[in-house]
Amino acid sequence: MGYLKIKNLEKSFGNLRVLESINLEIEENEFICIVGPSGCGKTTLLRLIMNLEKPDKGEILIKERPAEKSHSELGFVFQELALFPWRRAIENVEFPLEIKGIEKEKRKEIAQRYIKMVGLEGFEKNYPFELSGGMRQRVALARVLAKNPEVLLMDEPFASVDAQTRNKLQQELTKLWQITEKTIILVTHNVEEAVYLGDRIVVLSKRPSHIKKIYPNFLERPRNRTSPEFVRLRREILDAIDKF
Repeated sequence: MGYLKIKNLEKSFGNLRVLESINLEIEENEFICIVGPSGCGKTTLLRLIMNLEKPDKGEILIKERPAEKSHSELGFVFQELALFPWRRAIENVEFPLEIKGIEKEKRKEIAQRYIKMVGLEGFEKNYPFELSGGMRQRVALARVLAKNPEVLLMDEPFASVDAQTRNKLQQELTKLWQITEKTIILVTHNVEEAVYLGDRIVVLSKRPSHIKKIYPNFLERPRNRTSPEFVRLRREILDAIDKF
């Protein structure tokens, strides 16, 4: 019994057919990574799950309920972080709690907990422009976690940071996932990132996209990026994408 089910999903924009016959079941607490050729509709799929776009056909269910009725259970980390530049780090994290009407002291307490969880203690009062790219990404992640969603959707969350910072953030995200036991669906162009993070790697075909193959990832955590098994799986997925 899948926790999140995608059934016969199709989406077009005008005459451009983006997704066709997408079927996928995701288990609770599973970490799913989605890869595929550029322009194949990976972000569109996340936006459909988040109910930011409407499908032409098919349905998305969370615990057997339509996803649009489960909006409070979903959190989205965008590629563009969309932090409020006039708010300090902790005030950005507090924002979803403020929208919920949580009283000031309580939301500050919750925000501080997630600031600590993402390793930003001491930077609570900094504005976004005073933080590095990796630190701003941590603020964005803490803000979504403060909402306490059951499903975390992430669209290329580490694309704008350097390789060293990216590796560090991947390590931290793995630890946060293990602590919080969220269900995570992450879109990435980086196959190494998908192999490092995912329980399963879903490969989309070129547009109009369907699921070409799903790779289970049984590599033990923490994963060694240089191990023969890691390199072999990465190469296999890259070869599969190149064939589409």
